Amino acid sequence: MSVTANKLIQRQEHGRNCLPVAASKHLYQGTLAYIDSNGNVTDVTANGANAFAGIVKEEVDNSSGAAGDLNVELLTSGAFVLVGAGTYTQADVGKDVFGTDNYTIVVADSSTAVRIGKSVGFVSGTELAVLINVGGFVQGAALTAADGGTVDGTYGAAEAAVISNNVVRIGEIESRLKALGLIA
Repeated sequence: MSVTANKLIQRQEHGRNCLPVAASKHLYQGTLAYIDSNGNVTDVTANGANAFAGIVKEEVDNSSGAAGDLNVELLTSGAFVLVGAGTYTQADVGKDVFGTDNYTIVVADSSTAVRIGKSVGFVSGTELAVLINVGGFVQGAALTAADGGTVDGTYGAAEAAVISNNVVRIGEIESRLKALGLIA
């Protein structure tokens, strides 16, 4: 359908996102934010289960509200000087960076951490410049041999061939995800 009058369209600025805040959460300016399993922004990694959402642009206090009562604006691209739990050196530049809470970063992955980007600069023994990566990906563990299952005699030859091919393809995808730093 063509139009014959001006239309107002909505545009999302590159490097910014506005999302609903989880219930009973107070998000502070300049802190790390994550997406919970309900699609709301929170300040916890949930033991590595929540995806990185970005850096909180302005404080939002939804501590007395329900999920979605308030929205938060997030910065989703760029390099930020972030504070860490370790003692950093120039050798940490280029390493993956993980959030362990709403403020602390580390360069060593753990089961409770969420990948937030890459170190692009050494600032001090407690700070790194981090190029954040908001891809909506949750840090996942690598597949094990048991995850692929074993093709046994309960399948016919055609099914066994499809399953075997899928296991190979999943291995290729896993290798690519590892190379991109999206899984451990």
